[in-house]
Amino acid sequence: MNMIDSALQYNGRGFSVIPVRPDKSPFIKWEQYQSRQATAEELQDWWTRWPNAMIGVVTGAISGVFVVDCDNEEAYQRIQELLPDAFITAIAKTPRGYHIYLAMPPGQSIGNATGIIPGVDVRGDGGYVIAPPSVNGTGKAYQWLEGLSIHETAPAPCPDALLNKLKYKGHETPTFQSVSDVSERFMEGRRDDTLFHIASCLVKGGCQTELTTNILQRLAFSCNPPFPISEVNAKIDSALKRAKRRDGNLVEQVRDWLTFQEGFINVSECHREFQSVSPEEKRQIRVIFHRLKEEGLIEKYGKQAGVYRRVDKDFEEMDFLSADGKEYDIALPLGLAEQGILYPGNIAVVAGSKEAGKTAFLLNLAHLNLGRRRVVYLNSEMGANEMRKRLQAFKDTQLEEWASHMRVYNLKSSQMPADFIDGSDAIWIVDFLEIAEDFSKIALTIGAIHDKLRKGIAFLGLQKADGKDVGRGADFSREKARLYIALDWEPETRANRIKIIDCKAWRNSRNPRGLKRHYKLIGGAEMRPIGDWFP
Repeated sequence: MNMIDSALQYNGRGFSVIPVRPDKSPFIKWEQYQSRQATAEELQDWWTRWPNAMIGVVTGAISGVFVVDCDNEEAYQRIQELLPDAFITAIAKTPRGYHIYLAMPPGQSIGNATGIIPGVDVRGDGGYVIAPPSVNGTGKAYQWLEGLSIHETAPAPCPDALLNKLKYKGHETPTFQSVSDVSERFMEGRRDDTLFHIASCLVKGGCQTELTTNILQRLAFSCNPPFPISEVNAKIDSALKRAKRRDGNLVEQVRDWLTFQEGFINVSECHREFQSVSPEEKRQIRVIFHRLKEEGLIEKYGKQAGVYRRVDKDFEEMDFLSADGKEYDIALPLGLAEQGILYPGNIAVVAGSKEAGKTAFLLNLAHLNLGRRRVVYLNSEMGANEMRKRLQAFKDTQLEEWASHMRVYNLKSSQMPADFIDGSDAIWIVDFLEIAEDFSKIALTIGAIHDKLRKGIAFLGLQKADGKDVGRGADFSREKARLYIALDWEPETRANRIKIIDCKAWRNSRNPRGLKRHYKLIGGAEMRPIGDWFP
């Protein structure tokens, strides 16, 4: 998702958004946006003028959030000590530290504060923070922690221990909670976490299950509105299971958990699985991961901290003697088949910038092979009306013919393309492959597709920036591709251009890597080559 799309998405979720320079100063006079949201037209205008502007989210009452800004890992761990067990809220990784997003307390105002504890500032009314996927002046990005983006996890109410820190603000005596502050913890929206926290404390303290149940039921009845008594036992069971995990052999439990994981594993996923909240619990998990790495069960992956892969030695032997050696019979747009060969099970990536014709290329691919091969089109951005219009642009093919030879499925953001692939002989087209946050995970997505392909072949559409050779995910998107092409619009020639970035199987004696060809996109359907291939 590019910056303007992200800005509009934040705006649609009720956050006041402003454009910010690489030095963190606003491009505009932003005071009025503390009391009103910018319109979609204003956002479009700003990011048209400053396409690389960072996204600023105005904090405070206008957006309903305030942000705890931790400058470094040490400050972040100090804040963790003020958060209860099982506390979940939206958190972003900044170039130096973390932004913890919290809901503004009802009827209260939280302003800006610096140094509430060393390395920790607060941004509330009268402030703003930089939001993902912004990139600062040194090229470093803001990213949501996995599973904790503000689009997946709503900012949680501020825990009392942290709220007291904000109220204290360096005075000689702290401001104690009022009865109304305590009561808020038992209101809808906070009842669930509060009751679980109390159950955990009682279990840890050795309270008998019968007495714990009695206390939880009385508290549940006193909530506003009353918490369902039928769910109280679930809270107690969760607390008991968590305590049992703490008392058991955690090394063996983590080992067992890892044996069921596929692909790449982030230590933070293990923290969530075992509900590791405190710094000590998280350190224990990291030590266990190091021990299992020494045993050879897992190994580090890439340069990103805390990312591992399980070492899988269950190899599948290749029967190359029984293979027929035949290439996959497929027609390709723009004469690509003259340059390279594809085989069953291969993946091709089509990385296209805006207006370069990525969807047109994929539709042409489907059109050229209608009736020759089974075609399955996984669509993530077009509605039925737009798809109908795009198909009608192919004047020589009726809609009924498209429908009889191509199946089109809507690919939801929660679905993986590999879920659709059944290993049969088909041309699988993904338009397009969406990776919203951690672009390194594109390798996992493409790898999962590759593992499912047997007799068929897959073409994956991928967005890319103008002038770049590779799409989102950079080299991670090239790992499994046997053919990788880039589509661009060239203002100087007033034509589109295709470039072969990678081609693993050559048609001729010369490697076609780096070859280019111009083409004209006509009516959103016809792709007419201009001239021949050139270096």
